[in-house]
Amino acid sequence: NILVAAVCDVEKACIPSFIEIIESGAFDSCRNLPKVEFPEDSKIQRIEKFAFGFSGIKKISFPVHLTYIGSDSFSFCSNLNYVDFPENSEIQIIGDNAFNGSNIEKLFIPDKLQKICQRAFFACFQLRSVKFSENSELQSIEKEAFASTLIKSFCIPRHVKSIGTGAFFKCFGLQIIEIDENSELQDFDRKLIIDNENTIIMIP
Repeated sequence: NILVAAVCDVEKACIPSFIEIIESGAFDSCRNLPKVEFPEDSKIQRIEKFAFGFSGIKKISFPVHLTYIGSDSFSFCSNLNYVDFPENSEIQIIGDNAFNGSNIEKLFIPDKLQKICQRAFFACFQLRSVKFSENSELQSIEKEAFASTLIKSFCIPRHVKSIGTGAFFKCFGLQIIEIDENSELQDFDRKLIIDNENTIIMIP
């Protein structure tokens, strides 16, 4: 049930439904790989660190039962511009540097995600839009998670309790940060989180 490795010149990957884990470095530096496909009944639960790092992947639609995306799993995938989570996704953690340096343009965060780890979307220079499910369970946005992106507005879900240092540093186009009226955010220090003086913080 573990996919350990692929040949470096692989051009197409269809992951069998019985696979539960894509192991560390399985598709690392597979530069000819544009797409990974999962069947509807996929049992994938974990994608481990560097699983697709530095690969040629352009798009990926994650299966429902995936709960964990490891550190650097899609880092420096410069062709990657489309990432899709289903609305009923069971994803809980997006690890350190998971999509660092990719070219994702927009992102939908489903209900079950609880933690966006440090630098998860750092230097995603084309990332303009991040939207959360109305029932988001997100609790933590860690250090520099969205730094150096083109995000224009950001709504912090109500259950977020902590936002790490520099989470929105160098987001020079960020115009508005909205905080939910029932927010559980325990501390919000503007200077530690954002360095754009023009950003408006909307606190009910």
